[in-house]
Amino acid sequence: MFEIQDFESYQKLLDEKQTFLLYGKQVNCSVCMADFPKVERLVQQYDFPAYFVDLEKVPMLKGQLSLFTAPVVILFHSGKEFHRQARIIDFKQLTQQLERLSTVR
Repeated sequence: MFEIQDFESYQKLLDEKQTFLLYGKQVNCSVCMADFPKVERLVQQYDFPAYFVDLEKVPMLKGQLSLFTAPVVILFHSGKEFHRQARIIDFKQLTQQLERLSTVR
């Protein structure tokens, strides 16, 4: 996964990538740290473009996407939010959504 370090990078992704996953985390969040490698393995399994953001470092993105809890996983497709999970990640549901998007990429 690649890190998004500013709002402009996110905007560029939205404009250029058909489909991608965004993982939002916070530094002192133990759940974020525990879920990050699981999400990373999942996107590798599906060869899915994935990015992460430290929500404290990019407050503009936090506000624009209403990312007020962590961790958060958002799937984007065709420039729009397709699926979102926050706080507690349901990996079975996330896998189903990745499978679904993998067939239309």
